[in-house]
Amino acid sequence: MRNAGFLWVLALVMLLLDSYVYQALKTVTQPLGEKTRSFSRP
Repeated sequence: MRNAGFLWVLALVMLLLDSYVYQALKTVTQPLGEKTRSFSRP
């Protein structure tokens, strides 16, 4: 079994990657206009 430190680092990396992907998708889909708003509801 892996140690707790590795699991904390892995969780932190996953959260950072998730927020990065979310920001990238938000930036890419923002200029497309009304078409994507029906697909991505808050």
